[in-house]
Amino acid sequence: AAASAEGPRVMVVDSIQTIFTDRPWLQVKYSKALFTTLVAIGHSGGVILGRGANFILDDMTDLRVRITAPYPVRVQRYAERKQIPAGKAEHEVRKIDQARSQFVKSLLDDDIDREDAYDLSINTQHLDISHAAEIVVAALKPTIPDEDAAKQ
Repeated sequence: AAASAEGPRVMVVDSIQTIFTDRPWLQVKYSKALFTTLVAIGHSGGVILGRGANFILDDMTDLRVRITAPYPVRVQRYAERKQIPAGKAEHEVRKIDQARSQFVKSLLDDDIDREDAYDLSINTQHLDISHAAEIVVAALKPTIPDEDAAKQ
């Protein structure tokens, strides 16, 4: 009986939130589910790619990383990966950039380009993904407990 009473109560709270935030009811539900999932992953440990996790988890994380490259480089890589003409790739990369920015703005009321939202920013213009990964691992090393020290 308690579970069935919880459903309407949560719907009322969510509905009230939509009134005060100008956010649609479904967006409020999605936000809550996203926050709950990201916090659970943050507590158990793991790597989270995107979804505004760096804004949601903020101080709960060991390292908030942003991987970047100049726009023309990203367009060229996208065109090669998708095997599409550069013009189409340019349009799609622009749409992806706008969608990511809008996601963070609308859901978290934040700016994806805010520099202090990241602990490490890696420009991959002259790096391949394996080198970028090495940089991230090296940056994480101080946060990983030393197994030998833990045994003593």
